[in-house]
Amino acid sequence: MRLIIDLGAHAGNDLPYYLEKAQQVVAVEANPSRCREIRSRFSAELREGRLFLEEAAITEFPIHGKVRFWVSKEHDVQSSLVESGKDPEQFDPVEVATTTLDKLLDRFGVPDYLKIDLEHYDLAILRSLKRFGSFPAALSVEVHSMKILQQLSQIGHYNSYKIIRGKSVARHYQDFPFEGVDGETHYFSFPHHSSGPIGSDIESHWFSFADVRAILRLAGTGWLDIHASTLRPTASLKALSPLHPLALRLLSTPMAKSKLAPKHQARVRKRLMRTFLN
Repeated sequence: MRLIIDLGAHAGNDLPYYLEKAQQVVAVEANPSRCREIRSRFSAELREGRLFLEEAAITEFPIHGKVRFWVSKEHDVQSSLVESGKDPEQFDPVEVATTTLDKLLDRFGVPDYLKIDLEHYDLAILRSLKRFGSFPAALSVEVHSMKILQQLSQIGHYNSYKIIRGKSVARHYQDFPFEGVDGETHYFSFPHHSSGPIGSDIESHWFSFADVRAILRLAGTGWLDIHASTLRPTASLKALSPLHPLALRLLSTPMAKSKLAPKHQARVRKRLMRTFLN
């Protein structure tokens, strides 16, 4: 890959992996303390020009001056530009600079892979990407609501999808082998609160939009990342599913409208998570 852009780099947990996957990485982070941590941890890569750090909150539209960014006192991974519902006893507001997706893409070019993890501001950035009109070959975004999937469909550029569970990354991808940009095999252990591997490095099939929508209807949304690609699907839900035909019908039915007993829904959900969500 030539370029990876990481929107919401946090502590830089994914950056060692990204720096092996691409010639250049752009990390965008709004939390000042995390920016200082990245600058200290990756000082050599920053000096070499392999890593660029944009210390700013990314907004849907240009904003003159600074904006208020809410830093969680207890779990700063939950820090967000979104103010709604923020308890002042749990969040510290800090004034930060801003940038936009358009500015980043004009400056660095359209990346081969775009990671979006902005704590409930992700949908706004997908709208920005759609307006920009040039799309990365692959992207990932946290699925905190089905609106994310709908927006990906409206972009209309992607053909297949994978889902990865955030809480399973650190457990599943330890001493994980992958091919780097240099063609050599590298190994990396993803720490907690990592987004995990990308593209073909994810140990899962590429599913169609209809299949991944069916999976999310049953599995629900939350700490899940959906990866979108221009590749064709490599598998179908119907062909791979070990589930009972009744469960397959449930996959295409919203949970609230299902006639399956709640305890059976829970059983099907757990089996689905093991089978289709990495």
